[in-house]
Amino acid sequence: MRISLCIAIISLLSACGKPNDPPPIKIMESQRQQLQKAKDVEKSVQKAADTQRQEIDAQTASQTEKQ
Repeated sequence: MRISLCIAIISLLSACGKPNDPPPIKIMESQRQQLQKAKDVEKSVQKAADTQRQEIDAQTASQTEKQ
């Protein structure tokens, strides 16, 4: 009786292994790619704006020193 109970429990536990699930579907992959592109563009626009701001500040500082 104990042996059959142990065999039954072992059988049940071994049957509860990890199932072979199919790979996940790439939901909204194109939208994610577009969002990443938009973030990259935002970074480059922000960098250009920072550079422009520094140039304006440098020109303003040099004009203030001349006066």
